Formats: sequence, C-alpha cells, structure tokens
Amino acid sequence: MNKSNHLLCLLAVLLISTSVSAQKNKTTLFLKKLSDSTVKVFKKTFVNFTNNKTSLYAGIGFNRQSINEADYTSSFNYRLSEINNKVYKPGYHLGVRIDGDYKKTNKYAFMLGFTNINSGLFYKNAKTLNPIVGDFSNFKADNQFFNLSIKANYKKLLPVFDTTKYKFYFVVGPSVDVRLSKQSLDNQINNNYKRFVFGYTVGAEFDNNSYYTLFMHYNHNINSLTKSPVQANMSSLNLGVFVRAKDLF
Repeated sequence: MNKSNHLLCLLAVLLISTSVSAQKNKTTLFLKKLSDSTVKVFKKTFVNFTNNKTSLYAGIGFNRQSINEADYTSSFNYRLSEINNKVYKPGYHLGVRIDGDYKKTNKYAFMLGFTNINSGLFYKNAKTLNPIVGDFSNFKADNQFFNLSIKANYKKLLPVFDTTKYKFYFVVGPSVDVRLSKQSLDNQINNNYKRFVFGYTVGAEFDNNSYYTLFMHYNHNINSLTKSPVQANMSSLNLGVFVRAKDLF
C-alpha cells in the first residue's frame, strides 16, 4: 500500500513538473516571436531609424484617476465615502521596446506592450444631500483597466558621471492607450469610457553599461478617459527595467 502511494506521489510530481516546464517554454516562445515580429515590421516601416536594439521590459505602475463629473446625471447614487479613496494603487506593465538612432543623430525609443491598471479614485466635486445621504456622485469610475500601450520617446543623454559605463537619459514623448477590457456594467449603460486615449510620457532612465536599464516614467492623458460631460484623467508613475532580448534568448 505504501509503495502504491509513493508511486502515485512520484507520478503527480512528474506531471506537475512537466506541465510547469511546458508552460514556461510556451511563454518564452511567445515573447521571442513577439520580439522578432516587432523588429521585422519596424525595419520595413521605419527606414531612417538605425542601430536598433530590441529589449523586453516589465515593471510596476502606481495609478490614480481624477474625476470631475460636472453636470452628469444618472439613476444611480454612490456614496463618496465608499469609492473616493484618493490613493495611488499598483498595477503592472510588460512588452517590447526598440531603441536606436533617428538619422544617426537623435536617440529614440518605441515601446509596445500591455498595461494592467489598478487605479485609485479622486473625485474633485460632489453632490450633497444632507443629513441622510451626505456626499454622493451619480458616476462611479472604473478602477480596473487592461490596455494596449504604444509610446514613442525622445532620449537626451545627460552629461553626468562616466558616460562610457553609466548613462542617464531624460525621456519625453507621446503615447496612445487602447482599452482592451470591458467597462463596468454601470458604465456600459451610457458607454461612458472611450476606447482610445492620448497622453504623454516624461521621465528618466539609467543604463548600466547595456546590461540592463532602469526607468521611471510619469504618464498622463491629454484627452479625457470618459465622454462628456464627465472628465476623467489618469496619472501613472511607472517603474521598471528592460533587458536586451538577445541576452534572454
């Protein structure tokens, strides 16, 4: 009986190990195919961009959404004490990045990836019905998003420390986020959230002799996440690292 139990346990461990290994191989293969296909399309489309280096990036983002509902009305009432937390909440981001030179003089970086946003909520105005309800809103902002993120950054090398080993860059550029996730049921009624959002990125990067690069980017949208009259803006502080794809595969 004991031998049978030992054999069953051994078989279970082998099956789990095989499954985990197969899943890891699938993930690695997917990232490699994504990296290779991105590079091929990039080279065919942008002929003036040279010295291209492909990297994979990942990191954490802290997000807060500011809401001004203006004269928005609906049949729903939400207590602000239950939804207005005013904090930055963490999410994550990952994807592919291409760094290089434009016409051999200007440094740039293109980033294509996915962003999972968990957002705190800050309501700038409120409606009041005292003493029964208190402060309330007719609009309940979504706080969960899954986006396709596209960024194009200009990189300026800062003359600090020994630039032959360590490089500090100031980066700035436009961004486009495409919402892939669904809206909450409450917001689906009036289709409150837009699909496309335009914004900008500003930040700093530290290149450790091309072994890896640490980055800190601040992102903010230019147009509202929501349709009129509600105005919603997302502020994000993204921290992360990117590593050359050839060093991973």
